[in-house]
Amino acid sequence: MPELGEVRRGREIGKTQARFAYIWAACTVCGKQRWVLLVKGQPAYERCIVCAQKARGLTKRRENNPHWKGGRNTNNGYVSVIDPRVAETTYIPEHRLVWEQEHGKPVPEGYVIHHLNGIKTDNRPCNLVAIPKPQHESYTFIHALQERIRELESKLGT
Repeated sequence: MPELGEVRRGREIGKTQARFAYIWAACTVCGKQRWVLLVKGQPAYERCIVCAQKARGLTKRRENNPHWKGGRNTNNGYVSVIDPRVAETTYIPEHRLVWEQEHGKPVPEGYVIHHLNGIKTDNRPCNLVAIPKPQHESYTFIHALQERIRELESKLGT
């Protein structure tokens, strides 16, 4: 880690402006240390980018952010949504929320919610089942899948 006040050329530290000088400086607000462009012997910026944006009121959250996706995102194939039950922004798996709303109670301790058809983004209540964690790979889960397949086949008339 460089020491505060240390000066190096951009090419030495991997900056795109290879010929310019940079100084290792600390943000005057939060103390974060980073490389800053050196202008006339002084750091070009006193604050880090985060503190500068906060000072200018540019930290946009939720609907005010141009990258806002309506409170939905995908993680490992599962859809996560903002939990409407808590005030702060907390994301939870959508399939858990749907199951809890459908059954009017939280997912029991030690249970997991599985998608019967194996499609992680298909969060229809009829596609979700709560299964005890130790049994989720066992006969109970396989039986639930087989039962759902038979139900779907009967709807198709096969």
